[in-house]
Amino acid sequence: MKQLVILLVSLSLIVFAGIWEGKYLDMTSQYVLSDINYSKNAIDNNNFDLAKSHIKDTQTTWNEIKEVWIMVVEHNEIDKIEDALVKYEGYIENKDKTEALVYAKKLEQIFRHISEKQKISIGNVF
Repeated sequence: MKQLVILLVSLSLIVFAGIWEGKYLDMTSQYVLSDINYSKNAIDNNNFDLAKSHIKDTQTTWNEIKEVWIMVVEHNEIDKIEDALVKYEGYIENKDKTEALVYAKKLEQIFRHISEKQKISIGNVF
C-alpha cells in the first residue's frame, strides 16, 4: 500500500510539473512574441528607431526568462533563439527591412514551435 501511495504521489508531481512547464513556456513565449510583434509593426512602418527600442525590450524579456528556459528546453532550441535574435537586431540596426521581417517570422516560428513541443499531450508522450 505504501508503495502505491508513493507511486501515485510521484506520478502526480511529474504530471503537475509537466503542466506547469507547458503553461510557463506558453505564457513567457507570449511575452517575447508580443515584443517581437511591436518591433515588426515598427519595421513595417519604416520606423527603425522605434524597432530598435522594441528589440531591446525583446532582449530584456528574453534574458529574464532564459534562465528557466535553459532548464526545460533543449539547448539547441535556445541556441536557435539566441542566433535569430542577434541577426534580427543586426538587420534592424542596418535598416534591412526584408531580412528583419524574415527573422521576426523565424523567431515567431521558433517560440511557437517550442511552446507546442513542450506541451503535455498524447502525441508528445508516445
